Amino acid sequence: MGVIFLGNVVPISIADIEKVSYIKLDSFDGRVIPMQPCYLGESNWEAWISTEAGLLPMKIVDVKDACYFSKEPAKATDINIRFISLIMKRAYYKDLVHFENGILEDINNLSASISKINLFHDIWRSDNEKISHRFVTTEMEYIFKVCRSLFDLLQEVIMKIWSRFKYNDVNLNTKKLKPTFSRMVFSDNKLSTAEEIAERFLIPIQLAKFYQRNGVFFSWLRSYRDKISHGGNSIQSLYIMDDGFAISTDTSPFKDLHIWESAELKANGLGSVRSVVSYSILNTLHALEDFSTVIQSIMQLPPDIAPEHEVYIRGENLSILMELHKYCEGDAWIKI
Repeated sequence: MGVIFLGNVVPISIADIEKVSYIKLDSFDGRVIPMQPCYLGESNWEAWISTEAGLLPMKIVDVKDACYFSKEPAKATDINIRFISLIMKRAYYKDLVHFENGILEDINNLSASISKINLFHDIWRSDNEKISHRFVTTEMEYIFKVCRSLFDLLQEVIMKIWSRFKYNDVNLNTKKLKPTFSRMVFSDNKLSTAEEIAERFLIPIQLAKFYQRNGVFFSWLRSYRDKISHGGNSIQSLYIMDDGFAISTDTSPFKDLHIWESAELKANGLGSVRSVVSYSILNTLHALEDFSTVIQSIMQLPPDIAPEHEVYIRGENLSILMELHKYCEGDAWIKI
């Protein structure tokens, strides 16, 4: 009888896991088995708890702030992030759990921050003495810092996956990857081409192109993040208007961002704060999703433990992520 580990690192037998309808596991392969509940449809849930007597069924009526397995979202506002699904279903090893949890926590925090920016404007409209520009600029800077740190958390995951699993190309003799995203995409402080990255690390061109695609945005984010760290508050002017917070698109660090080609600008080149923070969050999430697609094409990952289900996420502010595309595409200002 094999022994496996649940999400809280509790040992349990494979015979016990066979009780769980949504988990499919033929043999022990060293993975942690995430025992999040499963939504069965029509307001019904399946959940289990580990006890000294083994796994026992648990009755729940709903979840508030959690990941869960399901064939469809229990609520329309619950989200699916393919990167989170990939790790939990196919690569949930002890040395990856910490980083996956950190990434998910950061995504929740980013959602809370953009919700706070919306809240600050609502408060300002009711009483403009209660909100100052620093309420918003400090929140913006936090968003950019977290987005920057997410790239290094992602790189930690990439390194661990890259060293653990076999490659589809059996003749591949790759070099050790670097521990930070910047050291993968920069050489002599210049962005590398995909061909240069592939040659430097002996990695498949698909993965090298992933680094190149996301390197352009990362370069802007890194430059802005460094200004915050070494130069203090780098947002020189923030404008508070009836229909939203605004920044100048004619000055650094926001000048020449391609987002302004589609976002609605106000007089004097003022752009919405919601547009630029949404741009940052969406590009960061895109890097996670991009990697989840690329890695499946070049590596032999373990079998899916829940092949008929996806992982959905419910958080107190996560539904705001569904609004971000609109904020980038001309619908960032508040209708008054």
